[in-house]
Amino acid sequence: MAIDVPASRHRRDTVLSMRELLHTSHFHVVEDAIARIVTRSRTSSPFSSAAEVTAEYDGLVRALDRVDRASYAVLVDLRLAPPRNDEAFEEIVSSYHGALYDRFRRVAVVVNTAAGRLQLRRFLTVSRPDARVFTEVAAAESFLRE
Repeated sequence: MAIDVPASRHRRDTVLSMRELLHTSHFHVVEDAIARIVTRSRTSSPFSSAAEVTAEYDGLVRALDRVDRASYAVLVDLRLAPPRNDEAFEEIVSSYHGALYDRFRRVAVVVNTAAGRLQLRRFLTVSRPDARVFTEVAAAESFLRE
């Protein structure tokens, strides 16, 4: 037997299921308690220094640690991220991969370009080989809900 939920209640429950975990000039992290998905989005704001990269990633890890990772999937939206592949940046970011991806039930990453896809596959092969890389958010969300 289906139960009809008034539209106003459904919208309220949806809004209440969303919780912002972090909002900085570089990252936006939102938890959806109903779908059990954490969405981590990268903004278009470039990093100005290695110290800023480290500080932002430290804050990002603390935000992700606020959820029970084993019961959540994570969607990482990197479509707005400024392209960057210099060695110093990659070294810093790769040191965070375990802290960013470990223990999540499933991992999906969304990128815009073939180059971005290749770069992420290279990183994820080491830290999270079961992760999938997509170019469309809908496909990533579908994978995470499987």
